[in-house]
Amino acid sequence: SARAEILGSQGMIVTGEKSGHPPQPGYVARSRKGITNSNIIIGSGFDFKNAKGLMQHADAAIVGTSISTKTGGVLIPAKVRKLMKVVREIRKEAKNSL
Repeated sequence: SARAEILGSQGMIVTGEKSGHPPQPGYVARSRKGITNSNIIIGSGFDFKNAKGLMQHADAAIVGTSISTKTGGVLIPAKVRKLMKVVREIRKEAKNSL
């Protein structure tokens, strides 16, 4: 991860062991230690239940299946609202801790 940053990478996508599975929060935290000037992006399994634990060490997330009917499917507005409510709370907490 530090090597990617040295070579000019602007970010690193951290995923779980399988598609749709989130990375372990500890793995994201360890990735953050190696990446100081680039973005850490959650690349799989991100949902309203694990958002707070994962976003403590990440800058962004790629979201799809957890807010849709299936992979590449139609978004479900209620799931989008639920996830964004959690994300807004995380952002507010982060802003207040500065």
